[in-house]
Amino acid sequence: MTIRRKKPDWRKLVDKHKIVAIIRAEDEERALGAAQAAIKGGLKIIEITLNTPGALRAIKALSLLDNIFLGAGTVRSVKMAKGALKAGAQFIVSPHFDRRIVSFVTRRGLLAIPGCATPSEMLAARERGAGLIKVFPADLLGGVDFVKAVLAPLPDLPLMPTGGVNPKNIKDYLQAGATAVAVGGTLFKKELLLSKNYKGITTAAEHLVDIVSK
Repeated sequence: MTIRRKKPDWRKLVDKHKIVAIIRAEDEERALGAAQAAIKGGLKIIEITLNTPGALRAIKALSLLDNIFLGAGTVRSVKMAKGALKAGAQFIVSPHFDRRIVSFVTRRGLLAIPGCATPSEMLAARERGAGLIKVFPADLLGGVDFVKAVLAPLPDLPLMPTGGVNPKNIKDYLQAGATAVAVGGTLFKKELLLSKNYKGITTAAEHLVDIVSK
């Protein structure tokens, strides 16, 4: 059964919270534990990657919560996007730019976030209807300097750097003009997930929220 939820005003949510928490875990149990820990730490935008075993079940369980903006990541086809939306995802993130995925999601009035690595891809994705542009892999593309360089001639692009974002550079990305940032491995560290140290994840989430709020 498709879970029907009120469509959120994602622009207000992203503008307010800024941080997208990317969860890629070893199993459904750890994905749920990590998500709950991140939420407890103040993060409200949660992405579960579909290469997490049991990802759709985790998304379905989390979709019962009212205080988060929930998405699916590593979506590589329209078929995967359909499954994620049926499970309760409210936004779709891809590691690449696929016009079909973006069109499928945006026709439903939801947020599509495709991965792009060049200004040409970014403009094409934006013209297709992408609400945010995932700059990926941000660190290998040049990090904060790359974001600044792109936004100099294209200041209206809503960029979301992903890859290598950490407590040391997260504020720099936002000050450079990024609309939002996505944080994965530096928040959900493998050792914390393996040991189910959810308290450690909550502490790390609180630290990120504190940095961004100042």
